[in-house]
Amino acid sequence: MNKKLLSAVCAAAMMAGATTFALAGAHKSTTEVDDAVFSRGKAFDFTQERKDDLASAMAVYMRTMEEDSYEHQVNDALVKMTLTSLQFAKDNDMMAEYREKDLETVTPMLNRVAKLIEQTGNLEFALDTITETSCFYQLILDGYTREPGKLTFNSPYGRVLNVTQKMGQHDLTEQEIHEQWTKPRYERYGEILGVDITVSEWNDDGVITVTVGSTS
Repeated sequence: MNKKLLSAVCAAAMMAGATTFALAGAHKSTTEVDDAVFSRGKAFDFTQERKDDLASAMAVYMRTMEEDSYEHQVNDALVKMTLTSLQFAKDNDMMAEYREKDLETVTPMLNRVAKLIEQTGNLEFALDTITETSCFYQLILDGYTREPGKLTFNSPYGRVLNVTQKMGQHDLTEQEIHEQWTKPRYERYGEILGVDITVSEWNDDGVITVTVGSTS
């Protein structure tokens, strides 16, 4: 499908109402977006330039899905880069240092949100630091739900690991990633934010639950 045709498809979809979806739209259909939970999302109003960008993105998506070496998903590049970074940290016994570097990188943003939480008392802003980022919604494709004080999603690494472990590229497990990366990292976010962020223990079904509460 060429770019002009893709652009026409995108424009038709938007005329049909696709522009009403919010930031959560990557995880929920247009009609399912919960305004109460995603009130800080914003409707997209595409210019022609952005429509062209969307057409290009759809072309990349289709090319990715057509790859036949194994079943690909659109988040493959992000998953593989994350896995390779985590594998390097594991191989060099640097997982704690890697988490601290991540925390150092996001602390300026967390500090701003901490002030917002202090001013408003709204703990939902703490979960926003996890979900309302392109890193999250481009990575997490399955099982995403959000309700007041709670976030649920499926670990995104298993499908790729099933292939790369056999090839000898990675020897990480999803449980290791959860226990040494996902869980401690998010819970450290809570310390900076001044709230209690709790991440569920690893389950073999890969479902991860994150909750937020007051520290008092």
